[in-house]
Amino acid sequence: MGKLDQLPEDMKLKLTFDALVNLPILARTFNKNNEDEKLALTKEQKIAIQKYKIETMDSIVPVMKSSHELSQKLKNGILFGNMSEQEALELSKEIAKQKESVLAMKINCILFFRKTLSKEQFDRLLELDKNMMYVNSPYNY
Repeated sequence: MGKLDQLPEDMKLKLTFDALVNLPILARTFNKNNEDEKLALTKEQKIAIQKYKIETMDSIVPVMKSSHELSQKLKNGILFGNMSEQEALELSKEIAKQKESVLAMKINCILFFRKTLSKEQFDRLLELDKNMMYVNSPYNY
């Protein structure tokens, strides 16, 4: 955080992500730490999480990938191509819809874990998540 503190205030604002957009990805953290002894999952919790994963968690990656690809297309089209304003606006609307969908999926996933795990287990999952790699940590807001 040292170099960021040395920047002018307006530059800090440009480098700071929206806290909601940068929510933790607890499903990823869970997948990497599901055998953690301190989580101490019950059989019922494991079944519920597996069912949730099959039904929903795997659907976020294709949407995130598509959003990233469309963002790249938009960037390249307006910087290096001859994309019209209308084309750029249509593409930006699609990107916004996909990002809204990803945000909703992240929120639902976090709420699922809050509902399924005990408070102590959920706190442990958040603790494990703090060790995950993020461009900007969700815990710095």
